[in-house]
Amino acid sequence: MSPERFAVPPTLPVLVEHYAEASPSPVRFRTPTWEAALDDVQGKPTALLRDPKITTESANERYRTLGDRVVTSNAIADICSGIDLAEDESVIAAFVLVMAWGSGTTNSRSLRNTRSALDNMKGAVAVLRESATALRGINEIDSAELAVAHRSFVLAGVREPFFTKWFSFAGVKPKRRWQPLILDSRVRNTLHKTLDVWLNDIARERNDPWRYVAYLEALHTWADKLGHPTTASRLEWILFQHNGKPI
Repeated sequence: MSPERFAVPPTLPVLVEHYAEASPSPVRFRTPTWEAALDDVQGKPTALLRDPKITTESANERYRTLGDRVVTSNAIADICSGIDLAEDESVIAAFVLVMAWGSGTTNSRSLRNTRSALDNMKGAVAVLRESATALRGINEIDSAELAVAHRSFVLAGVREPFFTKWFSFAGVKPKRRWQPLILDSRVRNTLHKTLDVWLNDIARERNDPWRYVAYLEALHTWADKLGHPTTASRLEWILFQHNGKPI
């Protein structure tokens, strides 16, 4: 691809500087709500939500009374990096943890979507396992294999904003020059409204799988050009946090 397609947007260094002192906060989720929503799912899909080694009680007494717990992205990354992909229950529990983290306490629709996704437990495990295995085996971002992995993720109710969350945790391969990232509406808002970057303009083909490939290539290229301590995952978080506001 032409290097100009991945030129650093003029406003991006300003945006990075704006968030220089900020960092991701733990995410709060309502444990009893998730347990009730998945109560009839076989196995222990919510086993990790109350695991004290992974999640903690909210510091706010009111939220503790409601059963809320908090989890960091680092804790989820540790779980997903060590997951035994051969164990169905481990795969499902990790997926539910990712969905709870991605939903917080405001996205009730994802509760229903997670339940729908687990209607066919065997199929869900296969999709989650195969996507993680495929992503870990891809060496280069600009690869048709990556577009295939995106296109092949078909799970009821789980669309790109959430399955790329699974990608970003379960698809990591240590020491690889690139890692999968999350692409949701908040990230797109910042790309479009703040940075004036349109994935259609830099994608090899105008479809969701290749737009995702272009997004990964752009953020990793920008991070390399901006230099340490900026990373692609840091850029992803900044784009999410900013949510399309003016600079």
